Amino acid sequence: MWVSRHVLIAAFTSFLVFSGCRGTVPDQIFAEKKQMSQITLTQADNGKSIPVAAGTTLVVQLEENPTTGFRWEVEKDDTNIVALRASDYKQPVSSQVGASGLRVMTFEAKQPGNTKVVLVSRRGWQAREAKRYSVDVTVQ
Repeated sequence: MWVSRHVLIAAFTSFLVFSGCRGTVPDQIFAEKKQMSQITLTQADNGKSIPVAAGTTLVVQLEENPTTGFRWEVEKDDTNIVALRASDYKQPVSSQVGASGLRVMTFEAKQPGNTKVVLVSRRGWQAREAKRYSVDVTVQ
Protein backbone atom coordinates (compact mmCIF):
# COMPACT_ATOMS: atom_id res chain seq x y z
CA MET A 1 0.00 0.00 0.00
CA TRP A 2 2.83 2.41 0.90
CA VAL A 3 4.55 1.90 -2.49
CA SER A 4 1.36 2.32 -4.49
CA ARG A 5 0.58 5.57 -2.66
CA HIS A 6 4.02 7.00 -3.61
CA VAL A 7 3.59 5.83 -7.19
CA LEU A 8 0.17 7.49 -7.30
CA ILE A 9 1.56 10.75 -5.85
CA ALA A 10 4.48 10.70 -8.32
CA ALA A 11 2.13 10.10 -11.25
CA PHE A 12 -0.22 12.86 -10.14
CA THR A 13 2.69 15.32 -9.65
CA SER A 14 4.04 14.48 -13.12
CA PHE A 15 0.61 15.07 -14.58
CA LEU A 16 0.38 18.50 -12.93
CA VAL A 17 3.86 19.50 -14.02
CA PHE A 18 3.46 18.49 -17.66
CA SER A 19 -0.14 19.51 -18.24
CA GLY A 20 -0.42 22.53 -15.95
CA CYS A 21 2.25 24.62 -17.72
CA ARG A 22 0.25 25.22 -20.88
CA GLY A 23 -1.73 28.39 -21.46
CA THR A 24 -0.26 30.40 -18.62
CA VAL A 25 -0.25 34.18 -18.69
CA PRO A 26 3.53 34.44 -19.41
CA ASP A 27 3.04 32.14 -22.43
CA GLN A 28 0.25 34.38 -23.71
CA ILE A 29 2.38 37.52 -23.26
CA PHE A 30 5.29 35.86 -25.10
CA ALA A 31 2.97 34.86 -27.96
CA GLU A 32 1.65 38.43 -28.23
CA LYS A 33 5.18 39.86 -28.34
CA LYS A 34 6.14 37.47 -31.12
CA GLN A 35 3.18 38.73 -33.18
CA MET A 36 4.29 42.37 -33.00
CA SER A 37 6.22 43.41 -36.07
CA GLN A 38 9.52 45.11 -36.62
CA ILE A 39 10.36 47.45 -39.48
CA THR A 40 13.98 48.26 -40.32
CA LEU A 41 14.69 51.63 -41.94
CA THR A 42 17.92 52.76 -43.59
CA GLN A 43 19.26 55.83 -45.37
CA ALA A 44 17.20 54.75 -48.39
CA ASP A 45 14.02 55.51 -46.40
CA ASN A 46 14.99 59.13 -45.69
CA GLY A 47 12.01 61.43 -46.38
CA LYS A 48 9.47 58.63 -46.71
CA SER A 49 6.09 58.19 -45.01
CA ILE A 50 5.85 55.01 -42.98
CA PRO A 51 2.46 53.60 -41.85
CA VAL A 52 2.72 51.23 -38.87
CA ALA A 53 0.48 49.56 -36.33
CA ALA A 54 0.67 50.45 -32.64
CA GLY A 55 3.18 48.16 -30.94
CA THR A 56 5.45 48.00 -33.98
CA THR A 57 9.19 48.36 -33.41
CA LEU A 58 10.98 50.74 -35.78
CA VAL A 59 14.70 50.15 -36.13
CA VAL A 60 16.67 52.91 -37.87
CA GLN A 61 20.16 51.92 -39.04
CA LEU A 62 22.44 54.70 -40.23
CA GLU A 63 26.17 54.78 -40.98
CA GLU A 64 28.18 56.51 -38.28
CA ASN A 65 31.85 57.07 -37.59
CA PRO A 66 32.16 58.38 -34.02
CA THR A 67 35.95 58.77 -34.33
CA THR A 68 35.24 61.87 -36.47
CA GLY A 69 33.03 63.30 -33.71
CA PHE A 70 29.83 62.95 -35.73
CA ARG A 71 27.02 61.07 -34.00
CA TRP A 72 23.36 60.60 -34.79
CA GLU A 73 20.88 61.99 -32.27
CA VAL A 74 17.14 62.57 -32.12
CA GLU A 75 16.27 66.16 -32.92
CA LYS A 76 12.48 65.80 -33.02
CA ASP A 77 9.90 63.17 -32.21
CA ASP A 78 6.60 62.96 -30.37
CA THR A 79 7.26 60.50 -27.56
CA ASN A 80 3.52 60.03 -27.02
CA ILE A 81 3.26 58.47 -30.49
CA VAL A 82 6.76 57.10 -31.22
CA ALA A 83 9.31 56.77 -28.43
CA LEU A 84 13.04 56.05 -28.56
CA ARG A 85 13.79 52.84 -26.65
CA ALA A 86 17.47 52.31 -27.42
CA SER A 87 20.40 53.82 -29.31
CA ASP A 88 23.42 51.60 -29.87
CA TYR A 89 26.55 51.71 -31.98
CA LYS A 90 27.61 48.59 -33.87
CA GLN A 91 31.30 48.33 -34.66
CA PRO A 92 32.28 48.05 -38.33
CA VAL A 93 32.77 44.58 -39.75
CA SER A 94 35.90 45.78 -41.51
CA SER A 95 39.15 45.96 -39.56
CA GLN A 96 40.18 48.96 -41.68
CA VAL A 97 41.11 52.01 -39.60
CA GLY A 98 38.40 54.68 -39.74
CA ALA A 99 35.70 52.38 -41.14
CA SER A 100 32.11 53.39 -40.41
CA GLY A 101 29.86 51.34 -38.18
CA LEU A 102 26.12 51.60 -37.68
CA ARG A 103 24.03 53.69 -35.31
CA VAL A 104 20.99 51.57 -34.49
CA MET A 105 18.07 53.46 -32.96
CA THR A 106 15.06 51.48 -31.80
CA PHE A 107 11.70 53.22 -31.52
CA GLU A 108 8.32 51.91 -30.33
CA ALA A 109 5.08 52.97 -32.04
CA LYS A 110 2.96 53.62 -28.95
CA GLN A 111 -0.43 55.00 -29.95
CA PRO A 112 -2.32 56.21 -33.04
CA GLY A 113 -1.25 59.53 -34.49
CA ASN A 114 1.14 61.24 -36.91
CA THR A 115 4.64 62.41 -36.12
CA LYS A 116 7.88 63.23 -37.86
CA VAL A 117 11.00 61.56 -36.49
CA VAL A 118 14.04 63.72 -37.26
CA LEU A 119 17.60 62.57 -36.64
CA VAL A 120 20.68 64.69 -37.14
CA SER A 121 24.35 63.83 -37.36
CA ARG A 122 26.50 66.44 -35.69
CA ARG A 123 29.52 66.96 -33.52
CA GLY A 124 28.58 67.59 -29.92
CA TRP A 125 30.49 70.86 -29.82
CA GLN A 126 28.95 72.26 -33.03
CA ALA A 127 25.40 73.53 -33.45
CA ARG A 128 25.19 72.89 -37.19
CA GLU A 129 24.34 69.39 -38.39
CA ALA A 130 26.21 67.56 -41.13
CA LYS A 131 23.37 65.24 -42.14
CA ARG A 132 19.63 65.07 -41.54
CA TYR A 133 17.34 62.04 -41.64
CA SER A 134 13.56 62.18 -41.29
CA VAL A 135 10.58 59.90 -41.69
CA ASP A 136 6.90 60.69 -41.30
CA VAL A 137 5.34 57.98 -39.14
CA THR A 138 1.61 57.30 -39.05
CA VAL A 139 0.66 54.95 -36.23
CA GLN A 140 -2.72 53.32 -36.86
